[in-house]
Amino acid sequence: MDPRTLLIVTLLAAAASGQSFRDLFRDIFGSLSRPGNSTSGGGTRTSFWYPEFTSLFGQRQFSVRLVGGSNSREGNVEVLIYGSRGVVGGWRSVCDIGWTQAHAEAVCRQLGFPGTAVATRNGRFGFRSTGTGTMVSNCQVGAGGRGLRDCFYRGLGTTEGSCRSNNIAGVICGTDPSSPYGGRMDVRLRGGGTRGDVEVRYGGRGWGPVCGDGFDLKDATVVCRQLSLGAAKRSYISGRRASGAFILAGVECSGRETSLAQCRSVRGASVRCAGNQFSGAAVECAGQQSRDLPDLRVDAQELQDSAILTTETLGDLECALDENCLAKTAAEIKRREPTLWRTRTRKLFRFTNKVWNNGKADYRPRADPSQWEWHACHEHYHSEESFSEYDLTYEGTDTKAAQGHKASFCLEDSECRRGITQKYQCYIERGTRPPQGIRAGCADIYGSYIDCQWIDVTDIRSGKYVLRVRINADRKVPEVSFDDNQVICSVDLNLEDETVRVTNCRNAPL
Repeated sequence: MDPRTLLIVTLLAAAASGQSFRDLFRDIFGSLSRPGNSTSGGGTRTSFWYPEFTSLFGQRQFSVRLVGGSNSREGNVEVLIYGSRGVVGGWRSVCDIGWTQAHAEAVCRQLGFPGTAVATRNGRFGFRSTGTGTMVSNCQVGAGGRGLRDCFYRGLGTTEGSCRSNNIAGVICGTDPSSPYGGRMDVRLRGGGTRGDVEVRYGGRGWGPVCGDGFDLKDATVVCRQLSLGAAKRSYISGRRASGAFILAGVECSGRETSLAQCRSVRGASVRCAGNQFSGAAVECAGQQSRDLPDLRVDAQELQDSAILTTETLGDLECALDENCLAKTAAEIKRREPTLWRTRTRKLFRFTNKVWNNGKADYRPRADPSQWEWHACHEHYHSEESFSEYDLTYEGTDTKAAQGHKASFCLEDSECRRGITQKYQCYIERGTRPPQGIRAGCADIYGSYIDCQWIDVTDIRSGKYVLRVRINADRKVPEVSFDDNQVICSVDLNLEDETVRVTNCRNAPL
């Protein structure tokens, strides 16, 4: 297709889709290349390519579809992948790590369902992952908040970091039909003991199984707590034929509840489970071994004492930009000013994140070493995709003013208590994958000088805010408790004087 024809196609598409010509042109021709034009960590950042743009009606970088839902407005999200030379590679599921409401709204908007949207995770609409082991991850929201762009794809037979076959992202285009139950709900493990299929009883019904689609460690934590069986070690799909019709599905707990009744769920005499009769929820509780688990704690005082505000050029932040550790306006500047972007500056609120393991067992990353990602900028393997999360909210509200997270982590023993020796260390030799983790009695320290150890505050105003730092926030790794996995601080930010004052830092439960 010659350049004049491409220009006409772009103008027609922009007019039909209602988006700006500038945004659409940038989406289509930003790199003037086909999928696979840029690489990171051994994978491919897929770019928009005009053969996919068949209808001329604003279709985004990826065609998307929903599978497993009971109607066209819900389901697990899949995207259409193109291989080299524009050959269709097939549909791929999307990893739910980093999956947010903004992603859900963008997908629903592309499918013609603007408005309220709910992001679902952990294969709520079935663990029927298309292309298991070949999921895409780290998808970005398209221009204008429509569709997905720049998903990361490592190719056939591989998984991305901590993504597993149950880490499947989904959406509900509309309101979530689940809700807490107002009455009493009893729970038991089929067969007794500390491990088994979860069954519940409520509303005068007899005992019945729980659908395992979307059931995760947070939900298992509540089950184990309600049964006084200590911490939850894992949640899993039973694999055994259910004892009857499912009477509970769509379970979603925060992990702080004392009863499964307090969690959101869909209830009925026979509720839909996107899997099958072998897809019941099952858990394993630690019982008397609950204390033989890791127990992480963020050092609140270290965080408070280390806080600084810096001004840095984008040219010095290329690794961070690649890891999406800056506000989205940074990437927009790079696209808009291809020759000058490196000279532009960002204001970064930096702080040290020191994480102690006060438990009796080592904290180990969930991902197998073969799944760890080599990062050329940092010259080590990242074993955790999202170990810490940071956000800044307006004082007195839960509204986020700015957000950041250490996108990937290499876990090691940076400091140990007296009498305890270092066990885990990050190596800078590609191909070498020694064990990573945090030994019991040791701490991993990410100093304020390290990439992504900040919140980008360039686009907000001076004022009073609240900082929240969370570790193992998704509870992917079981712990004795999650009571010290969060730190909350008061922040007084003065961008004009380039100063920040952090006070009253204290630990809090997730």
